Amino acid sequence: MKKLLTGITAFALVITSAFTSYALAFDAGSGTTADSAVITEEDYARGESHSYNGFLYYSCYGENDIIGIGETKTIVLHGPPDAVGVWSSSNPSCISVDANGNITGVSKGSARITCNFEYIDVKMYDYMTIECVEVKTGIYKIHNSSENGYLTIDRNNINSGVVPVGAPKITGNPSNTTGQMWRIQYMGNQMYSIRPYLMMDFCLRGEGPALVDIKDYGTAGLNNATNTLSEQAQWWIEKSNTGNGYYLSNSDMDLMVEDTVYLQGNAAGVLSFAQNGQEWALEEVTDAPTGINFYDTESGKNDTESSYFLTVLMDTSKTYRLSDLGLRPTIYGLCDLTELHSFEWNGSTTGSTTAFSINKYTGKITPITLGSDLITCKATTAWITVNKAVIISIVPFESCDVIIQNSNSKKCLDIQDITVSGSAAIINTSDLDDSQRWHLELLRDGGYYITSVKTGRYLTAPNTPMPEQSITVKDSVPSTEGIWSFERIDTGNPDEYRYKLLPRHAAGHLSLNANSTDEGASLVEGNYNAEKSTWQIYTVSDYSMYLRGYEDGDTNMPPILSACQNSMKTNAGLSGWGSTGATKAEVMLNLTTTRMAFFLTHGNYAAVQLNATENLTTSDLQSLGNSLFTNLKFVFYGACSTGSGGASYNQNLINVTGSKGVDCVVGYRGSIMVSECNAFYAPFVEELSNGSTVEEALAVGHEVALENAAENGRTPSMKLSTLCYYGDLTVKPCA
Repeated sequence: MKKLLTGITAFALVITSAFTSYALAFDAGSGTTADSAVITEEDYARGESHSYNGFLYYSCYGENDIIGIGETKTIVLHGPPDAVGVWSSSNPSCISVDANGNITGVSKGSARITCNFEYIDVKMYDYMTIECVEVKTGIYKIHNSSENGYLTIDRNNINSGVVPVGAPKITGNPSNTTGQMWRIQYMGNQMYSIRPYLMMDFCLRGEGPALVDIKDYGTAGLNNATNTLSEQAQWWIEKSNTGNGYYLSNSDMDLMVEDTVYLQGNAAGVLSFAQNGQEWALEEVTDAPTGINFYDTESGKNDTESSYFLTVLMDTSKTYRLSDLGLRPTIYGLCDLTELHSFEWNGSTTGSTTAFSINKYTGKITPITLGSDLITCKATTAWITVNKAVIISIVPFESCDVIIQNSNSKKCLDIQDITVSGSAAIINTSDLDDSQRWHLELLRDGGYYITSVKTGRYLTAPNTPMPEQSITVKDSVPSTEGIWSFERIDTGNPDEYRYKLLPRHAAGHLSLNANSTDEGASLVEGNYNAEKSTWQIYTVSDYSMYLRGYEDGDTNMPPILSACQNSMKTNAGLSGWGSTGATKAEVMLNLTTTRMAFFLTHGNYAAVQLNATENLTTSDLQSLGNSLFTNLKFVFYGACSTGSGGASYNQNLINVTGSKGVDCVVGYRGSIMVSECNAFYAPFVEELSNGSTVEEALAVGHEVALENAAENGRTPSMKLSTLCYYGDLTVKPCA
């Protein structure tokens, strides 16, 4: 303790308990009884040293003025070693005190505990008003006396609306019994909150006249004040008429004592309300485990494992909050409710990570590269220090459908015989049918299953470190043979990343057999080779743009493409693929993995030009399976005569494209001028990106094309009357 400025020592009374210690200050006067120090509830809550009226006192965290019936706490006099206090209670029938400063809760109510003592010739005293409540704050198992059922919740499924049930008592390791542990917290005015121990943000609530469930009250309810929790989450706990248990009565329903929570029918029944005054016994838990619980906000599941896996999509331009990733960490243990979410995040060994950076105090994650790092989530409170490991993997893809193409041969991953389990994986150009479509299933540890969309079978590598072993497609995954990772190869073009595909259990790579580029060549688990082990992954993109223009190398195209892509990103948050010189193979692949496609080139009723030597034709489209355009919602052909013959001519490019399942396809029946089309494009795409319908965007683009025609003294060629379309012009492709 510190000396007063007068040179007189300030003494204090401190209450100690399992939760907290409390302080009372004594003002040393001039030989007469001093006025009692005024110590407010707010002062105690802050847990700091304060100066008040010229003397010092210290206050501590916690419930400094609450004691439960039957509970004993000790008040310690801080002063000279030979100072002896005389203790008294203003209401011994409520709170008694002995000669050593031990106070005991006797009955509900409040009492002033006073200590008088002399030191040399100075008489001093101070007091504290203590409230005695029915049940002290603590961790309890809540036991229904008549039905022999314990209030229980699935510790791995704590979510708003979940209904606790009655269940037999769970014994054994305390960590396995937390589903039957509840924190009963005194709120004042004889009201309590009842919280599941693992997720103390949640509260038990009365939801209607016949249902009791739990609800997430979030941080708003953590100060446990009656004005921050709904009345549904506030409870009276009253001694039962028999004296052998308690009644639990809900505040919101204005129920009398006899209208209390009960178990419907038996120990395994659900909670409800009844008129029969069910009794509950409160078994205090003295061995409650402490730790960190990770709550999945999307699934409502709790992770009670020793470590936790989290996957983060690779994007160096983004910073991910834990809530963005569906992660909500919380502490369980004896601590203030306001401390439930106070953490530090650190690399487990070096204090830093390589795959990502993480803010030590907020947990915000910024990806750096693909890979995994182990970090530690640490919580330190006045009572506990706990840690939990978190393995965070930066991954390239969410779960999605893809086409996997060898970067060198431009042939795609396929299956030799779709009818046979264990058939060889091969490369093939074929017709881009479903056998070349694969589903990536992202696993919680950052790996992937790769399954055939057509067969449902798993791409597997042999369980051996030896190279040049065959890759096969199997009905099921034996052990770890079907788990894959991706390693990205930076090409310098963010739209053209290439990848290595690595089996998790072996040191090899998905590779071509002996550098073979032949149609139907088998695939092996081999050593890395830039030509045979490098792959491009085509995922479903928001859009694809093929802007060749008047001829190969048209200098007008790059700025138009840039303006269109900027509109898509800025206005709609969309990303996609764009090219001013695409090959036919690229276009065919992208059409099967995109939601919107835009062309600006030459054309006729049966084809559009892609480059000086290649066209995309109606025959090409007709050769594709009907299921390959399931993602494609809108196509715009900025080219001459793609709708020649009109809506009734089923052989033109517009109708052939639409017949493959596209929602809306737009082109023109006759010739359109290059300058008008160039002027039309960027305003048209910008209007779509703002969430407009195709019809609204066409009107904006045509207005600009009309102005261009007028400036050049021509009759406009691009206008609504020359359109040919398939489907519905009122769709909003970017909405």
